[in-house]
Amino acid sequence: MVFHEFGTAGKPVMILLHGMLTPWQIWEPQIKAFSADYRIIVPALSAHTEEKPTEFVSQEAEAAEIEAYCQSQQVSEIAVLCGLSLGGAIAQSFWKSTQLPVRNLILDGAPLLPFGAVTERVMRMTYRSLLKKSQQRDKKILARFQSEFLPAQYLAPYLRIADNMSVQSADHLVKAACSSKIGEGVRQQSHILFLHGTKKNEVLAKKSAQRLKELYPQTEILCYEGDPHIFKAVYRPEIWIGDVRRFLCAEP
Repeated sequence: MVFHEFGTAGKPVMILLHGMLTPWQIWEPQIKAFSADYRIIVPALSAHTEEKPTEFVSQEAEAAEIEAYCQSQQVSEIAVLCGLSLGGAIAQSFWKSTQLPVRNLILDGAPLLPFGAVTERVMRMTYRSLLKKSQQRDKKILARFQSEFLPAQYLAPYLRIADNMSVQSADHLVKAACSSKIGEGVRQQSHILFLHGTKKNEVLAKKSAQRLKELYPQTEILCYEGDPHIFKAVYRPEIWIGDVRRFLCAEP
């Protein structure tokens, strides 16, 4: 894991966690939008580092490393903890285990309920194939990747992390995404927002949002009707930023 910091020293801390097979740079619009009001910490998650290869082990290991970094930087409170997709699952893992107060928890498309074994097997083969073809610079798969998953401006950093990623890390990432569980009995009285779309694989995100609200009634759910996975955050960040600002302004 590699940590990047932006924003204003002395301001409340915002942590932004990217998803699987995406570079930390997808947060650039959010970093620009929130830098005046927050000290922003953006980890490049393990197995997603451009500088050197690193290995992803588990959600819990990522959460522990983020907490250790916060402690080393004398962070005493997290004003905003936000994660996309698997990054959201890691954010929730951090939230349920950390000793640090988290005032606002924002999850977008986070898988917080386990997948079935068959789905996990299919996903593992799919991500292995995607990783291999990315490393081979397969034009067809990269064109599809840009149109459905990652805007063109982030392709170069994505390819650098793909070149550093091992098959073992890819398997561990899929396992982590498919085996998430919502933490029950968390005592933090955090202000919670769960965003999700309605197309393709957003069924699990919708169920995760509903279950989170059952356990923590303060959870607010924002559904982007007709959107695929984390579409607004990545392809229409100006809308996502506006919705998140409104949520943060309404903090109790």
